[in-house]
Amino acid sequence: MPAKTKKEFEEIFLQANAERRKYRRMYQSSVSNTLFEYACDEHFAIGDVCDEIGVEGIRLSRNVIDVQDEGHVSQLITQADDHKTADAWVSLPCADFTPWQHMNVHRHGWGFQQKLDKRRKQVRKMFAQAKRFMKKILAEGGRVDFEWPENSGWWNLEEVKDFEKEHAFRRVYFDGCMIGAHGKDCPIRKPWCVSSCDERILTILAAYQCDSHQHEPAEDSQTKQTGFYTRQFASVIVEAWYPQKWFQHVPNLSTSSAVVTLRT
Repeated sequence: MPAKTKKEFEEIFLQANAERRKYRRMYQSSVSNTLFEYACDEHFAIGDVCDEIGVEGIRLSRNVIDVQDEGHVSQLITQADDHKTADAWVSLPCADFTPWQHMNVHRHGWGFQQKLDKRRKQVRKMFAQAKRFMKKILAEGGRVDFEWPENSGWWNLEEVKDFEKEHAFRRVYFDGCMIGAHGKDCPIRKPWCVSSCDERILTILAAYQCDSHQHEPAEDSQTKQTGFYTRQFASVIVEAWYPQKWFQHVPNLSTSSAVVTLRT
């Protein structure tokens, strides 16, 4: 099991966060309460929560936009110019990088491996284009997160690790059972990993690590369902990034999370 997250962040990471906060304070009057949902599902829970509390959630769904196409992504980058300090949550497809693919290759042989390699090449093009968009958001003082399941092969790719190193990203590991993932009778563990440039998100998500309660396995339709964010997961993200908007729309703060006590 990898380390969940470091209790003390490295100086380079903390400095990058301090500079970003300073930049956002300088442009406080024009700070954009906008969240780009990049390559996410069109029925993305984070976007629904944003809509409810007055944060502008811009859905850049794979059903609408070709996130492999350089021209399409260039248009998105132009759109980001109109939203200084906007943030981005990136969720690229992970099916071709699951551990199950090792079993599929073993069962189906070389022909399956060739098809898998072809599909992986295509989705890696998505990350190459996503980097362009993420860099634009970061350059304008925005915050960026991207996520996959903890055991996804994406995390082992050099282009992912190189991007994290270049932009001082850090990873946090947490468990879906602690943020609403539930089966028929018991919670479903669903280990997640988020890579972020933002100290606040990392600190908050690190609190949602499994405390060893009973789980049930994700089976049949539940397997696909665990790939979607729960309402609680979405609320944690939106509350962490937009606490003022959140508190303005939550009538009973006695039920809100420990996010209240953390530094913005």
